[in-house]
Amino acid sequence: MKAGKTNKRAHRRALASGEPVFLFPGPEGWEAWSEGESGGIQCLGPSETPAKLRPPPQAVFCLPSRSFFSFPVWVREIEGPPAREQVGLRLEEKGLLGPNPDAAVWGMEPIRSEAIPGPEGLPESRQLEATAVLLPGFEEQWLVETAARHEVAGRTQTPPKGGASAVLRRELGRWVVDFFQQGKWLHTQPLLARTLDAGAALEIAALLAQWESEGVLSGLTQMVVRDDQDHSRLGEFSSALSVPCRIEGRCPPRLPSHPWNLEPPILVEHRQEKAAAVRQKKIIRMVLTGYGVVILLAAAVLLAPWVRCQQVARQLSQIAEPARRIQATALVWREAAGLVDPKHNTLELLWQVSRPLVSPDPPEMEGVQLTVFDLTPRRLVLQGKAADLVKVQAYLEWLKNNPALAGFVWKNSQPRLAADGTATFSAEGVPPQAEKNESDKEELPPHEDASG
Repeated sequence: MKAGKTNKRAHRRALASGEPVFLFPGPEGWEAWSEGESGGIQCLGPSETPAKLRPPPQAVFCLPSRSFFSFPVWVREIEGPPAREQVGLRLEEKGLLGPNPDAAVWGMEPIRSEAIPGPEGLPESRQLEATAVLLPGFEEQWLVETAARHEVAGRTQTPPKGGASAVLRRELGRWVVDFFQQGKWLHTQPLLARTLDAGAALEIAALLAQWESEGVLSGLTQMVVRDDQDHSRLGEFSSALSVPCRIEGRCPPRLPSHPWNLEPPILVEHRQEKAAAVRQKKIIRMVLTGYGVVILLAAAVLLAPWVRCQQVARQLSQIAEPARRIQATALVWREAAGLVDPKHNTLELLWQVSRPLVSPDPPEMEGVQLTVFDLTPRRLVLQGKAADLVKVQAYLEWLKNNPALAGFVWKNSQPRLAADGTATFSAEGVPPQAEKNESDKEELPPHEDASG
């Protein structure tokens, strides 16, 4: 346990130093390889997923063999089309780019060139290209979005010295073999066999025979088994091969001279989904902001009348006491108005209706006598008698045409003639304000009174 903690501390120091960190598919799980301050190599792991190793942003993710398909292919060295287009056509012919070649992610690297006879005996040359095509079934738990580069795991291995060689290693619980030629990675082949026995040797021999017939790889010089476990039973495997076989310890990964960057399609999809999510969040924020502005404006419009009412109520409360005093003064003046206004003064009205009986101007109306003078706020009732109907009619006409009594609306009944020839009359005058109140009462519904 103590040694493990020391290893983690050294690994963190290596991460902080800025050296490249390799996330490598080890024998039992994922490993993080880095170079320490003193030049020593540090390894952290194994882990079930690369994310548990907490790789830094500058990490190099080594793609396991089950995530890609490699295939060496020959192309002619001619002026056109370029080698990449030729390789793409060859891979598409063999169905290695899938149903959607434009979406396939693949890399290539020239290995060697050789002369071949062309048409009409003219010499030509062809070039061997090592290719790797990413498979769509990339596991979600392998995603490391912070990685700077994505490399084929076999290309990060140090090739054995010699022209053509192969390296056997365990990768995530299964055996794979990496082929190298002239110090360059050529192909990675996962084996069906779980152990290094005669079956595994038969698989490798069949692949070598196919490549020898195609001129891809011939003259394999050595087979190196790189593993830290004891392989005392390796004799059965080595005896089944015609290639010398030896055992070495594991070596740390290193960045190739010409790095590839094979980003998995699922990583591109994740980035597109994140970008779409960011755009959607921006749209939602804009919509919510607009909705909030509309709500605030609506609240302001609705609150403005209420605020105005409160201001008016505050202003009314400030003038309430002066208004009360003004109202009291108005009542006093209203009571006093009857003393100065001829239309409300009882004595003045009595003088106006009695004036033709006693004053020479207008001419005296002899033979007319008032018997009743009744004045209320709503009406003025006059009753009397005259010597004949002519004098009654003259008196009533004078009431209607008198400027001082013009504010009254007069109603009179038919005069009555007595047996002795005299006539009695009755006239009722209604002030304009009283008449208006009567009309308002008539407009109310039958079940309501004037008070509402």
